[in-house]
Amino acid sequence: MELRKFIKTTIREYLNENISSINNIDFNTFPNDILKTLEDEYGHYYLNNFDWNSKQDEFLDNPKGFREWLNFNKKEEFIKNLDKLIQKTRQDLILLIKRRNADKTLKEFEELIIPALDNSILVEPLSKFMEFALLNLHNTKEIEQAYIEAKNIIDKDGSLNYGKITPSTIFTGDDISLPNFERFVSKNPEYKGVFNDWKKLFDKSIELSVIELNAFRESTPYEKIRNLYNFLIQFRSKKKIKQKDYNQET
Repeated sequence: MELRKFIKTTIREYLNENISSINNIDFNTFPNDILKTLEDEYGHYYLNNFDWNSKQDEFLDNPKGFREWLNFNKKEEFIKNLDKLIQKTRQDLILLIKRRNADKTLKEFEELIIPALDNSILVEPLSKFMEFALLNLHNTKEIEQAYIEAKNIIDKDGSLNYGKITPSTIFTGDDISLPNFERFVSKNPEYKGVFNDWKKLFDKSIELSVIELNAFRESTPYEKIRNLYNFLIQFRSKKKIKQKDYNQET
């Protein structure tokens, strides 16, 4: 009996300590950019873990009570998932670094081989007309039709279509085309080794680019994720939150 009483007392004290920690959290003291990244990009890891919609009916005549309940649950779920948030942000930072390094290695290798090979391995530069078509058309037949129309630089009224002769600033033709490179190597097999080395780097870059971030948006900048990660690490250390123990007891 004494042992059971001791265990209950210990658990109660521990839970009271963590509830006190939760009440001491004030999201309003978080830097604005940190809080925005946390909620907008990683909020789905802790803000959706409780059904606050159904709870609104219970607090229909007590909006203040609902706000207090909602605020407490946000804090509680944030504490429960703090380790997960740190893990997810760390994974994103590692992925973004790997992407950057893979792209850099590929670009540097291409800068070495392009001058030594034929320009036929490159993507053909496009016009402003085709730039608009590729960025705005999504139907394959429409895009194919745009390619056909792009060859006719004279409009029906006999005037010159400057959009079809003005070079695109986006699709400049500086990049290597996989099918063009393959055709080049089939005619020049002595470059097969160079192609294989390039293909490995190209495949690695593509492989990393299709792995999704844990962040809600793929466009989330590395700096914002890094700042959030550093903040979460410091926050955990400062609060001295024992994540695993807290999750087990609650």
